[in-house]
Amino acid sequence: MDDWRKRLAAKLLGDKGTPSLALDARTTLEIAFGRARSEVTYVLELGRAHALPVSGSVTGDDVWLRLGESVLRFRLDRQSLAIVAFVPRLKDTTFTFDSEHRTLVTASREAIDFDMFVKEAVESVVQGWDQRMRAPSETLPDVPGHLPDAPTIIASSAPPSKD
Repeated sequence: MDDWRKRLAAKLLGDKGTPSLALDARTTLEIAFGRARSEVTYVLELGRAHALPVSGSVTGDDVWLRLGESVLRFRLDRQSLAIVAFVPRLKDTTFTFDSEHRTLVTASREAIDFDMFVKEAVESVVQGWDQRMRAPSETLPDVPGHLPDAPTIIASSAPPSKD
């Protein structure tokens, strides 16, 4: 763990001490899930900026991405201390923390580079999307170049009427 993270943890935790983030199962899973959330967010924002047929959610413990007909999903199971990945054309994959090796592993106890897994999963969804089948102009309305001015609201000390 780098010095910045150690100082940040000390400030946040105060008297509770500074944990070794690399050794704790719960924290390691949270960080890994945060990285999955980050990559899904990147694709959603990129799609939004270019009016692509992409949708998804990055809130809570269930993040997902839909591009065309393909759906990618990562779910953090806090109770079981696991991350479950639902990747198109692959079997659902569960990741847990191996305390002996201090890393994430698959159900078969194989160590995994979770960051690379997430990136490959996103790439598989993108690769499976056929741009010719769904052109952005056919799936999403045009976005105006500027928004109309919002109406001016005049503050009043009287409560709003119920009419």
